[in-house]
Amino acid sequence: MPDTIKIFLASSSELRDDRRDFEIFIGRKNKDWVAKGVFLHLVIWEDFFDAVSKTRLQDEYNKAIRECDVFVMLFFSKVGQYTEEEFEAAFGQFKATNKPFIFTYFRDGGGPAGGDAASVSAFKDKLGQLGHFYTRYGNSDRLAHHFSDQLDKLAAAGFIEFTPAGLPAESSKRRAVPLQAPAPAADHVLRRTELESLKGHLLADDGADGDGKPKYQLLPNNNWMPKFWKTSELKYATWLIFIRFS
Repeated sequence: MPDTIKIFLASSSELRDDRRDFEIFIGRKNKDWVAKGVFLHLVIWEDFFDAVSKTRLQDEYNKAIRECDVFVMLFFSKVGQYTEEEFEAAFGQFKATNKPFIFTYFRDGGGPAGGDAASVSAFKDKLGQLGHFYTRYGNSDRLAHHFSDQLDKLAAAGFIEFTPAGLPAESSKRRAVPLQAPAPAADHVLRRTELESLKGHLLADDGADGDGKPKYQLLPNNNWMPKFWKTSELKYATWLIFIRFS
């Protein structure tokens, strides 16, 4: 199963077309990212049922915002009471848990009749006081392009982790241990004491083969060999000694 990244999209209904295009963009992004083990789940108020909440439906929106990984807000000619409330829910959750990541976008151009320029100006001032800056966009294509770049940056920073195709998520996150030796066999007998005694029976050369590293070899006399070592074990012991003392 791919990892799910929840993205909440907040805006007033005047940006319905931009919301629709944003949803299409997320679907296209998923075609690429699902193969990498990540699914982008877009949460929008159009998907909620009016009868869900026992109190206010807005409470359900705010609850969903607190459970999201990314919060995106669009505003244009006005910032309504509920859109601002959604921003407050996201910002409060971010201060408490460092999540969700918050992106605010302001659409350039003349707004429709019935806008509220004062609410837009007040909200911009509020963002400045919070140290949070909005991004301007001229059309839905520019919005999608900018947000796509932001998603890629989140992935590059490790916030979003991809899983190689065909590899379980846990396996992809598990670091391989380089040069890890296999566990010894159950009947393996340690010969540390005997190996230490071999130091006096080794002869070092001066690295005459040109690599400058001293080599060790067993002296010709095998009378010192412990009686319980078989001939086959001698080869194994010699290999161990070379690794230990070279």
